[in-house]
Amino acid sequence: MADVTDLSYLQLRQRIVDQLNRDDLDTEPLSDSSVVHQFVKDRVLHYSRTLFYSSQFIDTSKSTSAGVAWVDLPAGWQSMPSFLRLLYNGVWLPVYPIDYNEILRLDVLQVAVQSLPTSYALRISPLSGNMAIRLYTVPNGTYQLEFTMDKPPAAPSSDSEVSFWTTEAQILIIESVCEHICRRKLNRPIKAAEHARNVEDEENELTSKTIRINGGIRVKPYF
Repeated sequence: MADVTDLSYLQLRQRIVDQLNRDDLDTEPLSDSSVVHQFVKDRVLHYSRTLFYSSQFIDTSKSTSAGVAWVDLPAGWQSMPSFLRLLYNGVWLPVYPIDYNEILRLDVLQVAVQSLPTSYALRISPLSGNMAIRLYTVPNGTYQLEFTMDKPPAAPSSDSEVSFWTTEAQILIIESVCEHICRRKLNRPIKAAEHARNVEDEENELTSKTIRINGGIRVKPYF
């Protein structure tokens, strides 16, 4: 992978426009009418599911309520947080994941015991219908929660934004967006094929780097 200079999102879109020689496909300032922006979001969604460096995101927007065992996950979260903490008297205390059936086994009283929660399980909340954590024990007060999650970086949303997609993955995004605009909008199959070859090279480079960052491939032996 060639050395690259970090770009803002505006600069990245300009690179795409220059390669396609179609300045009518973008807007400045950024707007939803930008064709390039729509294709960038499409490609980021694709690679977020298949290839990315996960990054730790921390959310402290949620708190417990006295007597309420359920707390909805932060907006946009659907899976188990990688780490959960609770703020008690100025000290962050870990809250540990356990199986939901274990909570049901432990919490058998009609009127649940309320104290400082130490465990949680992921479940659909019967109160809101959203993905939530079920705390054990039921909180006896209001405590701020800190959710930590490994998530792919979101698609850029402003002209000045600098992120993974405009830095280390910029060539992948530029080539992939060009490929799909040529293939799906401009009907340039030969140009699309050229970009597709560049995309394959970048995918291989980023896949190798992601494997190295994650500590390599681990193979379980069978005898």
